[in-house]
Amino acid sequence: MTDEADPTEIVELLADEYVRSILDALDGGALTAPEVARRCGCSEATVYRRLGELEASGLVDGETAIDPDGHHRTRYRARPVRLSIEVDGDGLDGTIRRPERPDDRRHADREDYAPPRGSLAD
Repeated sequence: MTDEADPTEIVELLADEYVRSILDALDGGALTAPEVARRCGCSEATVYRRLGELEASGLVDGETAIDPDGHHRTRYRARPVRLSIEVDGDGLDGTIRRPERPDDRRHADREDYAPPRGSLAD
């Protein structure tokens, strides 16, 4: 995702139930589109269409490799982002931020993460 990505478009994309299902499936690691379709219970055409939108928005990366049998296989991986949205009289405004460490999938900015006071972590 670029710094110019439109937060409104990201919110609209995330409102789609198929997109959310695909991102849930990719949470466990990289998968091919047919693997995603099986996990989500939807058609491969739907998955390919949504993966294209997710890749264009920068929420998913696709890596293509050539199998020993000569076939191309693209595996897709979710890319963590932090999306901050403000709603005002003019509509939505927001910022999109990439984590410092892309391998950290739970807290995009773990170094400044602090558990709430009174939690079990105190």
